[in-house]
Amino acid sequence: MDKWEVFKFSTALGSSAVTYFYGGWSGVLGVLLALVIFTGVRPIVYTYPSLIGNFTGLSDYPLWIARYSATQVPSGASGWSRWDFWQYSDGSAGGTLPSGTRKVAGIAGPVDLNEFDGTGNDLQTRFSKKPSVPKEEAAIAKDGSFQINGENAGKVPLFDGKAYVPLRMLANALGIPLRWDNAKKVAYLNNRKLQSVKLVEGTAYVQLRPIAESYGAETSWDAKNKIAGLKMKGDK
Repeated sequence: MDKWEVFKFSTALGSSAVTYFYGGWSGVLGVLLALVIFTGVRPIVYTYPSLIGNFTGLSDYPLWIARYSATQVPSGASGWSRWDFWQYSDGSAGGTLPSGTRKVAGIAGPVDLNEFDGTGNDLQTRFSKKPSVPKEEAAIAKDGSFQINGENAGKVPLFDGKAYVPLRMLANALGIPLRWDNAKKVAYLNNRKLQSVKLVEGTAYVQLRPIAESYGAETSWDAKNKIAGLKMKGDK
């Protein structure tokens, strides 16, 4: 099985730290979206019952819940209805192994105990990274429009309800170096390989929000007119 990204949100990170590092709880979603763009996978969200209520819109992300005395996700947990991984002990409190202990052979001292909600094959299938090459999408880029500081900058196709914008236009607006490997259909933004790229009518498209916000820009979405907006901070 491949290594998988985990976004850990523990009680050690208080509200003041969240504000400092992420600009508030809403900034956490932007970080997770950026991870999807640059890694091509949805990171696992690791958190506690006391913090889970701060999250909204994250139910599509795998959940690793640290709960040492129960087997179910707390009610009203921001849309999550089940856990993928359950840490049922930190080695000193909580549940035990079938042997009735919290000891693992070959390891001295306490260890965290976790359970996956599925079989070994389920684990292998779900959390194995499979490299993919963007394929030309059959959809026509006519769903909406892309505006930069109020000026039209291209089309916006919608995939699964998410707005995609022309990658080159976005990179130019943000002032970020872009390299496109046409043979492999791979894009490198600021020397970092992008994973979630859609090809429509020969043009590369990416999700607007995660990339723009990770580089300090502001985004907007006019659902009625299907207009995705980009505004650089400092511009009026």
